[in-house]
Formats: sequence, structure tokens, C-alpha cells
Amino acid sequence: VEITERCQQVFEMELADIPDLGLTIMVAKTVLSYRLSSTSVLEDDDYYLVAPLILVLAKSYADIPRVVEALHVLLKLPRPRIAARGTQDRAAVRSKASHADSLAKMLAANDPELCSHLLNVCGPSKSTRAGGSENDVEDDDDDLDMALSGDPGSMAAVGRLGVLELCRPLIERCFVGTLNTDTCLFAWDQCVLVGFDRLVLPITVCVFVLLREQCLLKPTKAGLSQVLERQAKGILASALSRELESRFFGPHSARVQGPLAEYFPLQNRPSSDLRCHDAPSGGSSAGRTESTRFGAQRGIRSRRDGSRFPRTIID
Repeated sequence: VEITERCQQVFEMELADIPDLGLTIMVAKTVLSYRLSSTSVLEDDDYYLVAPLILVLAKSYADIPRVVEALHVLLKLPRPRIAARGTQDRAAVRSKASHADSLAKMLAANDPELCSHLLNVCGPSKSTRAGGSENDVEDDDDDLDMALSGDPGSMAAVGRLGVLELCRPLIERCFVGTLNTDTCLFAWDQCVLVGFDRLVLPITVCVFVLLREQCLLKPTKAGLSQVLERQAKGILASALSRELESRFFGPHSARVQGPLAEYFPLQNRPSSDLRCHDAPSGGSSAGRTESTRFGAQRGIRSRRDGSRFPRTIID
């Protein structure tokens, strides 16, 4: 019952643009119930992560085993995870600090003004900067996370962790529920090709860049959260494709040095090696990003032709 109610809540309130919503909810309930019974583990993010798999794989209830298999494999793939506050797992703590640093560096490399604004808004509260105690801070979530950075005295680390926390829904759910369905499928398309662990943070940067004007007008973390919750669904797949290609798959990304240079395996590929889903049928695809089954599903989702999940993932 709890799984059914949560599925209805997530899909009807946050994924309402999905076609065949009733069928999708019932398939999701069955898939997640099976996962819980077989693994005894079911995270809230799983309610979101299963949605693109259902869109791509399930044209009827008979396809449920394929979705179960794909979800099992997906959850084993490396992807950015953000440690919960108060965790005692030091490896998870170090990973969180690393993701926070990487995200901040990417933002700074692509939009220094926006990066500075996000770090200031998400950084330590005024009373903490002035030397006050944690008891003087009304909203001290990020201040309490200073220890997670590995540098408890660094106020800059608090800002980086604050930006990462702001992005938690995007990152942990791989954009499901934040971007509209068409754009989300494009994002998954690219993540399947390149790797969720390599591309989730760059796509997050592109989302911020596309929402930069709205973000710059918000002086609070609550305001920034509202931008992501309310405005990100208006981002078109074509716009995200352009930003991703120009900033991380094109000449611009080749200028990025240091850790970022190792983060993008495609950044040094010539643009003629890249293809885009939006190329006209039968036309040239040179100079664009590549596509998988998720890309093919965009624009024809209601057909549900039952094509198989990419073998690169199942294998």
C-alpha cells in the first residue's frame, strides 16, 4: 500500500507529463514491490529512477521483468551519490567533498559570476562568518556539514557543500522530476553513452547555466530551490544539447585543465565524431552528440515500440 501511494504521489505530482500515466504507475508499483521483496532495500530515489526505464522498456505488463532487470543493473552502475548528513562512512564523506569540489570547479570554469553567486548564497550564514556559534544560526544545515569537507575551518568548503546539497534532487534522481520528460530522456541518453558517473555533474552545470538569469535574482537558498523546482521543467532538450556540446564536448571543454581534463572522456574528440538526436531523419549527423534508445524514445514515447534496453547497460 505504501509503495502504491508513493508511486501515485511521485508520478501524479512530479512526473505528470509522462504518457500513459496510469499504466506507468501500475508498472512502477509492481517493479518496486518486487525489488523490495527481493533485496529488502528501496530508496525514495528509486521511485524516480524507474520512470525512464518504464518509458523505454514497458509497452505492457508483460515487459515488467525487463524493467526489473534494468533497474537492478542501473542501481549498480557508478553514479554520483551524496552522503547524508551525520554519516559515519568516511569514504562517503570524502566522496561528497570530492563531488562538491568538482561541481564548483565546473561552475567556475563555465560561468564565474553564477558560481560566485551560488557559493555566496549557499555558503555559511552571516552570523557564522561573523564568528557566531552554531547556536546563533537559524539555518545551519550547511554549516553543520563543514566537517564533511575534510577542512572544518574552511568557509569556502561550506559554500561548495551547500551548492551540492541544493543539487541533491537533480543528482540523486538523475534529473527525473526536475527536467521535463523529453529533456530528461535526452540527459539519460547521454549518460548511458558516457556514464552517469561522468556526466551527471556536467549536465547539472548546464541546467544552472540555462537558468542563470533566474538564479542570479534569488538571494536565498529557498529561492534557488524554487527555480530548480519550477523553472527547470521549461528547459528544452535542444537547449541542453547545445550547452552540453559547447561546454563539455567542444573546443571550450578542451581548454579546461586539471581534474576536469580527466573527467570528460569525450572532450578531446573532434566535433565531427559527435552526433545529435535532433538531426533530421536521413540527414547528416556530423558535429553532434550520439544517441541511444533513450534518444530514440524522445518524441515517440506514446508508441512504446518495445525496443530493447541498450545492451551496453544490460551487459
